[in-house]
Amino acid sequence: MELPEKIYACINCKNTKRKCEGVKVNFDDNEYEPKLTYCKMCLEKKVECIITTPHCVLCKKKFGKNETIGLCLGCKMSRMLEISISRHEQTILAFENIISRLEQTTPISESIHSAILILRDEKSVTEQVIRKLRQQLINQLTRGD
Repeated sequence: MELPEKIYACINCKNTKRKCEGVKVNFDDNEYEPKLTYCKMCLEKKVECIITTPHCVLCKKKFGKNETIGLCLGCKMSRMLEISISRHEQTILAFENIISRLEQTTPISESIHSAILILRDEKSVTEQVIRKLRQQLINQLTRGD
């Protein structure tokens, strides 16, 4: 899922009829929630930078009046699944690197051979977890919660 950097004008700038540099919504690779960077005017005046129409920054679903800009539950769940898949894929790469280094060891002792087999089993289990997570993500996106 593409994670955009969006900019939204705040209420304070709209009320004073000033051009708002906008509240920036940024996503970190390993974060579920977006980070907000307030506009310069609000930072200088040390006031809360408020968006007029709180909504999900990914699917644009509108929130209630007391909520803030961020992710709706469906997008939050999808984001959590994507991050989990990414972490498991990194684990698989680590397993592959370790297996490759162990296989280059000469001669391969009984304990190294056992370690390689265990790592291959763990890699296989992790691949199954990824398949299940991807299916959950597909289900989540098709439901459109």
